[in-house]
Amino acid sequence: MIKNIYIRIMPLVFLSVAAFSSVSSIYAGELSDRLELVEAKLAEMDCMSDRLERIDRDETNEAVLREYFRRLAAIDIDGAAELFHEDMVLEMPTSPEIIAEHSPRKVAGKDAVVKYYQAGLGTEAESADSVSVILHSIRHLEEPDTIVFEYNEKGTLRDGKTFELNVLSIIRFEDGKIIHLVEYMDPLPMIEAFAPQADK
Repeated sequence: MIKNIYIRIMPLVFLSVAAFSSVSSIYAGELSDRLELVEAKLAEMDCMSDRLERIDRDETNEAVLREYFRRLAAIDIDGAAELFHEDMVLEMPTSPEIIAEHSPRKVAGKDAVVKYYQAGLGTEAESADSVSVILHSIRHLEEPDTIVFEYNEKGTLRDGKTFELNVLSIIRFEDGKIIHLVEYMDPLPMIEAFAPQADK
């Protein structure tokens, strides 16, 4: 009697264990899939957050760039200086040697850059409305906080001479401030406009 019951029950036990194992396996698989999906969604959200943060920083940097040139064109040197990082470096690799004293190829440090602008635009420009700057071809690089752009600058000096510069620039920001500005330009207009002042 007992043997018969045992014989009848055992298959049911095995079937129950097998069914439980199968259900557990399916559930574990579904849970694993769900966890992977959640992790993927979280990673996607992190990427989206990083992209939004990058876009926000790019927009902030570009606003600083435009404000910098607005103040510079208005000969507001002190105002422009508010946008400089303490370790700012200004480089002009194509600046001609003949006017090196007036326009050196490299100026390092915020105070030195301010003095450079004060000695240049601050004293040579005819008036605050005698200089115009037009920015174009602004492109944000993959390298963080870095923009490549072009600008056209026109102006009239106190001696009546006019100048026009087409410049290709690379600008880098740190903590929302300009820390490095490199400018490439045709040196001839600079020589024609500033060489007489440099010779004095």
